[in-house]
Amino acid sequence: QAGDKVTSVTLRFTLSKGATISPESGKPQDFTKPVIYTVTAEDKKTEKKYAISILQASKKKDKSYTFSFENIRLQEGMFQVFQIPTEVGVLSKEWATSNLGYALSGQAKKPEDFPVSQCNDGYKGKCAQLITRDTGEAGKVFNAPIAAGSLFLGKLDPGLIAVTPLKATKFGIPFQEIPTKLAGYYKYTAGAKYQEGSKFVEGKKDHFDLYAVLYEVSKETPNLDGSNSLNSTSIVLLARLENTKETGEWTAFEVPFKPMNGKQVDPKKLKEGGYNFSIVASSSLGAAKYMGAVGSTLLLDELQVFIKE
Repeated sequence: QAGDKVTSVTLRFTLSKGATISPESGKPQDFTKPVIYTVTAEDKKTEKKYAISILQASKKKDKSYTFSFENIRLQEGMFQVFQIPTEVGVLSKEWATSNLGYALSGQAKKPEDFPVSQCNDGYKGKCAQLITRDTGEAGKVFNAPIAAGSLFLGKLDPGLIAVTPLKATKFGIPFQEIPTKLAGYYKYTAGAKYQEGSKFVEGKKDHFDLYAVLYEVSKETPNLDGSNSLNSTSIVLLARLENTKETGEWTAFEVPFKPMNGKQVDPKKLKEGGYNFSIVASSSLGAAKYMGAVGSTLLLDELQVFIKE
């Protein structure tokens, strides 16, 4: 039993005959971070690893919105679009992705070939799968050799994809609440060969990116895009995951929103619709500059945004 503290929790496991577990069953462990348990079968060769986390329940249940990735539709018979159930409570029916832009490359033959698709291997049910893809000959023509799997709340402007791709990503949906924390689960595997444009770079490893942002809406900044989503002076709150290393197990995370640019949320402006909110995920951190590794794969599930009551 965990109680209120997770620094010394004792778990006991029932194993099949001849199997062993490390760390050993019944030995106290510090669960402030996930603990990796390795189960070895009787043959002493077969192993399976389990990442176990203990998430403490709040004494008061916080209000939150949970984004699962169970519902999809097929757009133009080509790629999948994740739908957001109305009960989630946000003014957006669907997630935007990099799939529409990738369709111009002509590389995908089926929905699973696109950078973003649904995967059955979810933490709970199904999940979102983001993969960095090679754009083929068409990509070489436009000096865009790779396309990361990109998923975000907002819209993609098809008219700008080929001209100014960074400006084509319109991050943000109207939001009238104050987010306090971004949480969820992820898995990540970096691709084998890191590249910067068309040049491969030895010894460099790909990372993913995941963040959420609340920003002021104005005539000058009606929305954020790929060129300013992390450095705009309109940003009021930002939650960005810093530990983006590889992990083959579902890994829990919680990231608090931090105030930016010396700003704070104006209750009156919030009520009047003066703020937008977005969650942004990418399978390659440097994708905006065509830096990353083909094959880098990010799985996301049960993204949760906690709200200030």
